[in-house]
Amino acid sequence: MVGQLLSTSFVPALLGVYEDCAWVGLVFEDLDGHTPAVPWNAAELEAAMTALQHMAREFTPSPVPHLASVTSSYATVFAGWERIRVEPPTDLDPWSRHHLDDFCRLASRGLARLGGDSLLHADIRADNLLIRTDGTVAVVDWPWACIGAAWFDQLLLCVNVDLYGG
Repeated sequence: MVGQLLSTSFVPALLGVYEDCAWVGLVFEDLDGHTPAVPWNAAELEAAMTALQHMAREFTPSPVPHLASVTSSYATVFAGWERIRVEPPTDLDPWSRHHLDDFCRLASRGLARLGGDSLLHADIRADNLLIRTDGTVAVVDWPWACIGAAWFDQLLLCVNVDLYGG
């Protein structure tokens, strides 16, 4: 199944696998291309978003169902407001202190909305995307793959664009 998954147009082809008791090694095709420019330009952003939209459709439901859920993977991140509520920093501004219960409630609702049955990369940013010479995009470096809402990788791309401009 993984070999079929990795033969899509937006993921480099899996060429070989090495596995022993301690290590697993994967060999992928070598692709010509470059990482997107930052700040992002319109053509590369459109190509990246198109690849992620196709990926969301093709990977729903996930062809690799045994992965962790994005909600379990991101639970610690979304619990940040709860940690602040329990131990607020001494320099926390009064407005934030007053709204900590609201922030905790919103974080809990947000985490719940990440649930789904799509295969996610879950670490989409410019250095995990490769713009091929034909302008299409390959998504590389998948150590945080998980299962969740089909739109999540697209949201992560938007965060990266916001962070680096575009």
